[in-house]
This record gives sequence, structure tokens and C-alpha cells, in this order.
Amino acid sequence: MNSGAGCSSSMGNWSRSSAQPATSSGPTSSSPGADHRPPAAAPSSSCCNVSRSEGTSRAGPSTYGWREEKALRKEFVTTRSTMTVCRGTSKHQSCDSGANQGSEQQSWKDCALQKITAIINREARKPPMGKSFLRALVLFLFAQLSGATHASSLDDRFTELKSFGGMTGFCISNPNVDECRAGIGDWKPKELERIKSQSIQCTDTCPLDTYGFVYSSDGSRVFPQVATKDFDAGAPSRGVEFRLFPVAIEILKYDGCSGCPLIKTSPQGVRARTTTSPISLPLLGYGVFYLPREFRRLAIARASSGLGIEVMIDLGQSQERRSISPAAVREYAKMLTALNYHLLK
Repeated sequence: MNSGAGCSSSMGNWSRSSAQPATSSGPTSSSPGADHRPPAAAPSSSCCNVSRSEGTSRAGPSTYGWREEKALRKEFVTTRSTMTVCRGTSKHQSCDSGANQGSEQQSWKDCALQKITAIINREARKPPMGKSFLRALVLFLFAQLSGATHASSLDDRFTELKSFGGMTGFCISNPNVDECRAGIGDWKPKELERIKSQSIQCTDTCPLDTYGFVYSSDGSRVFPQVATKDFDAGAPSRGVEFRLFPVAIEILKYDGCSGCPLIKTSPQGVRARTTTSPISLPLLGYGVFYLPREFRRLAIARASSGLGIEVMIDLGQSQERRSISPAAVREYAKMLTALNYHLLK
């Protein structure tokens, strides 16, 4: 039985092609009526190639012993490795190097489905013992396929934001990430314009504890923001400034005096205090920290209760406990709701 096949566009086409008997590579003088079909193309060196050696027909009655079981288990491990390799395929590489079969996800998914079909065709004539193990193999592979179709969370990929220059570039290249799929930003221009038309718009900065869209001085950038400050008691020239964005926060400790330049320092680490364990905010850049989904859920919950959020900032030689005001948390929750980030539970 021929179990190998190239990457066809559908499982049905593959099944028909794999069921064809072997033919000669061309007409001969002794067989003028022979089939003149061209020789079958060699299988491509891609993730969906199927081993021919284990599917070779044997003469005599079919037996299924420990050797066949061991071989099938070995293929189970090989197939699982193949799934991993296929899933890691670069987005410009398709299953068949000679044809473009669509997106990266669809390409490796088709490869895996075709490999499953090949194993089913090969094992169809074996006794029930082989089929029971085959059933477990197929269930495992489809579980892998199902998990791959689910979008990932930005919490798992926030380190890529810097290389893409922010959320816009990241979401254009990765539309299936949860925050890109559900959230609204420059990658969804029509929806963003509708949200901006219903919000306060400011230049450089909006009033403290107010959600609005901020335009840069030259008009080249516009982004949603909530700004707030935690002043030192009796010294408004000293304190900590917070600028909240949908998935990031800028935190800078500032210190100044009359006639002195304003000095701003970036913390080395930040943790948000909760009733249980603190939430660590990973550093993205100078003074900018990523806000994971857990923090966003906390902010929405605190806003509904009229509470603020306490954070511990690590300044290297000292640590300080600071507060994001209840008003700022309420406005931040309003921003998350307007931009659909509240849909991510």
C-alpha cells in the first residue's frame, strides 16, 4: 500500500491519489496499451511527507505483534515532533515549497491533517489492537490542531512589542493575539475614529485623572492615556507620575525645587499590591512597564468598588509605596471598556 503523498489541497484528493496502484514509468514495446501517465512526483521534503517504509504491503495473512505496535508508537512520537516543527514554520514557508498554500497556521494545519489521513489509510487493514492505538494518536493530533487555532495572549508575547515599535506594528503582524483581535487601536482605524469622536482630545497631555486621546505637538501620534500623580505631602515638586495606556504604564519619579532642573528617574521594578500575591509589571523600556491581563482585571474590579491601586516601586537603593488614585483607576477602566479590552477575561 502506498502511504506517501505530496501536499494536496484537500484530504479527499490525497485519498484518491494514494489509492492508485503503482504503474510503470512509461510505455514499453512489450506493452503498447500500457497506461501512459507520467511518473509520480517525488514527495517534497516538507512536514507532511509520510514514511513509505512502514506501510509496505506484506504477503500472507496480516499479523499485528509487538514489532508493529512498537513501530506505531515510534511514529506517534515522530508525528508529535512533526507537529512541533510544522507549528514553528516561518510565515513565508508553506507545506509544499513549490506552492503557496496560504497562511502559516493553515499551511501546517493542512500538513498535519494529511499526515493523519496517511496513517489512517495505512492502518485501515490492521486488527483492532492497532486501531485502538491509532484512535489515541488521532485524538492527540486533533487536540494539537485545536490548541493551535486558539489565539494567544499578549502576556506570552509582550517582549516582542519593542521590536515592532508598539502595539500597532505588533497587531498588524499578529492579528490573532487576543489583545489585537478584541482590542481597538490603530490596526482598526474605522473603529478607533469612532471611539475618538466620543472622547476628550488633548495636545501633549490631558488633565490629571482624565481619560482622553493625546496628540503629540507635531500631530504625528495620537494615543489614549490617563495621567495621574502621587505627590509627596507638602512638596508638590516631588512625587511619582503615572501615565496609563491600555497595556502599558509609564512610571517616573520626579524631584525638583525652585530654580532647580526637574530630575526624573525610572524605577527598576514595579509590583501592584493585591489582597493575595502582588502582580509584577515587566519592564519594556525606560520608565515603561507592561500591564498584564491580571492587572487590567484588577483595575476594572477596583474601579467598580471606587478604590485605587497601590504599587511598590524599586528605585535601586530604596523602595517606595505609591498609589494610583481611585479617579485615575476609574478613568483607566473606562478606557479599557471603550477599547474593548474588558472583553478579555
